[in-house]
Amino acid sequence: MVPTVPLFPGIPGGIEVFIVLLVFVVPLALLALAAVAGIGFFRSRSSNDEEVERLERRVEELERERDDDGTRDADRSGWNDGQS
Repeated sequence: MVPTVPLFPGIPGGIEVFIVLLVFVVPLALLALAAVAGIGFFRSRSSNDEEVERLERRVEELERERDDDGTRDADRSGWNDGQS
């Protein structure tokens, strides 16, 4: 006869402990993983917002420089090139 080895030797109610861990710990671990992923996602979006704000300030600065040149928008766009 082949000797058998119990799955949880020496632990009373071992399989029940395993099932409780499976039912409660695994979902909590998945929830924690989702929370960490969500925090990372929103942090990356906030850095994108900062980049957009920086670019908007740069565009405003360039538009002010363009307006200080004394040229009109129509002259620069090529729509008013002196032809009637």
